[in-house]
Amino acid sequence: ASPAPAGAQADFYTPPSPLPSGRNGDIVKQQRVTYANATATRIMYLSRDVENRPMPVTGTILVPTTAWPGGGPRPIVAYAPFTAGMGDQCAVSRVIAGDVWGDFVSGVQTQFINGLLAKGIAVAQTDYQGLGTPGDHTYVMRIPQAQAVLDVIRAAQRLPGTGLPTNGPVGMAGYSQGGGASAAAVELAPTYAPELNVQ
Repeated sequence: ASPAPAGAQADFYTPPSPLPSGRNGDIVKQQRVTYANATATRIMYLSRDVENRPMPVTGTILVPTTAWPGGGPRPIVAYAPFTAGMGDQCAVSRVIAGDVWGDFVSGVQTQFINGLLAKGIAVAQTDYQGLGTPGDHTYVMRIPQAQAVLDVIRAAQRLPGTGLPTNGPVGMAGYSQGGGASAAAVELAPTYAPELNVQ
C-alpha cells in the first residue's frame, strides 16, 4: 500500500486536548483503513498510564470478511505486538494502515494477525502506550501494557458496525514483549476488566 500523507498520520496520532472523559476502552477517534480479507478500523482509545492516569492508545480492530465458522459468537483476540522499536513509526497500526513501509519485522507482526483472521477470529491490536501517540513507550512495563491489551478488547466490543458481541469470548496472544503483555493482561483481567469473557 502507498503511505498515507504525512499530515493524515500526524492528525490521527495527535490526541485531542483536553482528552475526553470516558470509560477505559472508549473510542476517542476512528478511521477506516484497507486490509486484505478484513474490515479494518484504526482507533484511538482510552486506557490508563503507568501512574493510573487516563491516556490515549492507538491500535487496529480487524474483523474477517468471512463468517465465523465455529459455534456461538465470533471471538476476539487481542494481539499484543512483539518488540519492533521505540519510535512512533514502529506502531503496528501504522504498518496496517499503510502509513509506513513494512520491513521484515512488520511482516512477521502481520503474519500473527493474518493467522487469526484466517480462522475467522476478530483481532484487536494495540500499539501500547507511547507508540504512535505522544510520550515514552512503556517498554515491558507490566501494568500499562496489560491495561492497553484489555482496553483494546473493550474498544473492539464498543466499535459500532463491527457485529462483534459485547459479551463474547475473548483471548490474548503475543510473542516476546507481546507474550509478557498478554500474560499480564490475563492476570489483571479479573480485577481490571472483570466483564470480559476471557477463555
